[in-house]
Amino acid sequence: MAHALDVSALRCPMTWVRTKLALERLAVGETLEVTVPAGEAETNVPRSAREAGHTVTVDGTHIRIVRA
Repeated sequence: MAHALDVSALRCPMTWVRTKLALERLAVGETLEVTVPAGEAETNVPRSAREAGHTVTVDGTHIRIVRA
């Protein structure tokens, strides 16, 4: 089961802050599907998630993160 998070109304750095908080509530191996606004967040959220050790897949403004 994937959890969904829509941060498309937010701007960086709040897009990553909200994503990080949502990831912390998940168990290892669970998936978070995040919708981000076009632009800076499309780069920053996946990069930050990878740096935190999570597995990330990007499809435009839709980011799939598997919690590490």
